[in-house]
Amino acid sequence: MKKSWKKLAISSGIVLLLSGALAPSLIVKADTTEQKSLPVEVQNDSNLSAEFDLSKLPLNGETKSVTDSQGNVTYFKVESGSNPMARISNGSHKVTAWDAAWHVSFYITTSGNKITSARDLNYTIVGAQVNSASLRVDNSKRASAHFSFTTPIWNVISWTGWVRATINSSNNLVVTRN
Repeated sequence: MKKSWKKLAISSGIVLLLSGALAPSLIVKADTTEQKSLPVEVQNDSNLSAEFDLSKLPLNGETKSVTDSQGNVTYFKVESGSNPMARISNGSHKVTAWDAAWHVSFYITTSGNKITSARDLNYTIVGAQVNSASLRVDNSKRASAHFSFTTPIWNVISWTGWVRATINSSNNLVVTRN
């Protein structure tokens, strides 16, 4: 009797998870405390981005929200990953991007307005199976996290996505997602 009760509980949990009843609690582990006062920028492009001045980054980081033409909001955050008291552009920075169905973060190291390394890719994607994920420094000005996805049932639909951190000509960090 005890084993069948455990099987029933596990089966019920799986059904609830697949039906979406449990999904809201599992979607994103993002810091949403700053969302109330965020200015919202609307972009019509398929690639959404936000720009950050690392030399003026607040102690607790900076979060920006961008809305696409369909009303979907993407949040971008950059935090100091090294000594937050230093407030300088050189060092380690945590780059995060998320919306309601996904969350991606990674660290970059900058020196002399160049990206020297990228590490610690972390992601949560709801409703898709990640076939591959990679993080790399594309060149001295850009690091990218790349993903390829398929639908979890029958692998019918597939697509690719990325989150990039780029140092632009003004020496600001631009975080972009497609």
